[in-house]
Amino acid sequence: MRENIKRDCSMVSTILLINILIMSAILSYTSGWIQITGYVFEVVLVYFAICRRGEIENSKLVTYKFDTNLIFIIIAFIMLAAVFSVLSVQYEKVLNYYGYTAGYTDFHKFQIADIVIYGIVVPVAEEMVYRLFIFDHFIKYGTEFAAFSTSFLFAVLHFNFVQIIYAFISGILLAYVRQYYSVLHGLVIHIVNNMILVYLFLIMNISIKSAVIVFTILFLLVKIKKVKNFICKIDYKIMRIHDFFMSRGIIVITIFSIVMGIMEIKKI
Repeated sequence: MRENIKRDCSMVSTILLINILIMSAILSYTSGWIQITGYVFEVVLVYFAICRRGEIENSKLVTYKFDTNLIFIIIAFIMLAAVFSVLSVQYEKVLNYYGYTAGYTDFHKFQIADIVIYGIVVPVAEEMVYRLFIFDHFIKYGTEFAAFSTSFLFAVLHFNFVQIIYAFISGILLAYVRQYYSVLHGLVIHIVNNMILVYLFLIMNISIKSAVIVFTILFLLVKIKKVKNFICKIDYKIMRIHDFFMSRGIIVITIFSIVMGIMEIKKI
């Protein structure tokens, strides 16, 4: 089992790294259609490289379940988006003070095509790659392992130090939605979340963001017992996190992410 986990993690990491290098070349073009073609290529590459026969057929692709837990998750995403937008702006100000920039406040330069790409195309590609193909490939090692591993990869491949934390928490929530609801639920939530995130950066001022944060924190306090019960139910002993991090592929992709994150910080 241990060697299988390490081998699978290394294989998935290698495919993602190859994909990143190809996508970096494609995304250097400013044409929206070329970028969209790149994300389609990403989905196709990961599918044929990672998926096995029967994995997709057995997935819960579409269900119409809706309950209070789902409402709680949606509100949690709104909170995360608000917190991330505030932290990103403050982080950028700190870097600016020392004469550096990470480009986190460049959202005001977005065009309509960029909003479509980052609000719709990117969520669709990410949900298919991480919560469908890779999640289904890792589910044989347990739901907890699949949720953690896909969330970690999803986070580190965002390549910036503020968004890594945000992306990891979002990944855990989306993995939960994917497992107990469906891929469609996660896809819709991810699209709504990205649209809200773009809106928070482009339009909303700091006071409105703060109000959103306060409202969602109050809501979470009401639901905190449910969250605690969910976390406590996870059997961390069976997650095999040690085997995950001892995989050469995971070590390489983590170092690569740190280097890319540092390279994102440029002198003004």
